[in-house]
Amino acid sequence: MDSRELQYVIVISEKGSFSEAAKYLSVSQPALSQYVRRVEDRLGCALFLRGSQGLKLTPAGVTFVTKGRAVLSAISDLEKEMVAYRWGKKEGITVGASQFYGKYLLVPMLDVLRSTASDHHVEIIEGSSDHLEEEILKGHLDMGFFPEPIHHEDINFVPIYEEEVYFAHAAENKDAAALIKHAWDGKSLNLAPFRDLPFIMLRKGLKFHDLTQRLCREYDFFPKAIYESDNLDTVYSLVNHNYGVAFLPSTLLPVLTKKTATSAFYPLASKNAQRRIGIAYLGTRFKEKKMQALAKEIRNRLLGAQILPS
Repeated sequence: MDSRELQYVIVISEKGSFSEAAKYLSVSQPALSQYVRRVEDRLGCALFLRGSQGLKLTPAGVTFVTKGRAVLSAISDLEKEMVAYRWGKKEGITVGASQFYGKYLLVPMLDVLRSTASDHHVEIIEGSSDHLEEEILKGHLDMGFFPEPIHHEDINFVPIYEEEVYFAHAAENKDAAALIKHAWDGKSLNLAPFRDLPFIMLRKGLKFHDLTQRLCREYDFFPKAIYESDNLDTVYSLVNHNYGVAFLPSTLLPVLTKKTATSAFYPLASKNAQRRIGIAYLGTRFKEKKMQALAKEIRNRLLGAQILPS
């Protein structure tokens, strides 16, 4: 038995379905189902009841999940101790970074951690913010660096800054350009006229996908997605090459548009077009004042690096 078997079964039990677990684990649903059946065949007992009422754990499955969590926790603790030996018994700080924002903002954050906690070594884990929240709750991460909303009430959040979300289209997109004339009042954009245009989006399950849906629902329509990606860079590239329109966060625009600024961006008159980026943590590990001081220093570093508007 390996840790992956434990993780897969535990995630399936937490998500309540193979399809949702497959999305979370970034594996195909058929592959996940086959994997679990092989585990059940080897153990000689069923872990899940599959029926019209949904997916439920068998008594054996309950035992497997309960004790499996304890085993995974012990493995995590052992790994941390081994890392400590590698670093000469220095205490470690494990940081989770959003797969989108880490690429652009992680270095300034690490610079601050190095200067404020020079007697610690820092480890980085990257992934979707929902996954990082789970890792914080399990004690695998000391803190996470990602956008709101926070889905677990036990996780505290200290904002670093607020970003804007913009509507974007390629300069050569004649349909979008024609609609802009009627939808743009010089300050903000009315989204309603764009309901029939093809949208490029992030895939379902990511926070920015939900944000896109909320923005469009304010104007009584659902976006017609022609492509859903795992990567905001891909979304921008497709918009830039006139495959559709999209929403993009202001944090990423200075980097994305540095080489090919051929798209137009418009602010939106909506409270859903702003969201906060910050530090998520469990209060049992770090105190509020310490996190506020860290957030302030990170913001100053981002401003100094001209990553954020002053």
